[in-house]
Amino acid sequence: MSTEVASHSVSPVLTAVCAWIIPGGGYFAMRQKARGLTVGISVIALFAMGILIGGIRVMDPPGWGDYGYMVQIVRRQVNDDRYEVRRVDPITADQAADPRADDRDQLVGSALAN
Repeated sequence: MSTEVASHSVSPVLTAVCAWIIPGGGYFAMRQKARGLTVGISVIALFAMGILIGGIRVMDPPGWGDYGYMVQIVRRQVNDDRYEVRRVDPITADQAADPRADDRDQLVGSALAN
């Protein structure tokens, strides 16, 4: 390995910003094109294979149901002093707007906020 310093030095801040924005971009900024291509293609290929294997809906964000609508909390008075609380996972946009199944139901709010 050579110990001589390259004549075209790049700012470390610029290199870090390029590497953060584009996989392998830091190597491109340092004019190491082969290494930049290798790192960039590897990272992008691994990301794409992960999406293909797991699917885009593999994540389960809190407060969101299986159908892409926000889960709601509804309560219904059972007795004078007792309430029944349940989670509603809306299937349609209409049900997401009004998740109550009965006139006695009261919308408490989203499951994310509670």
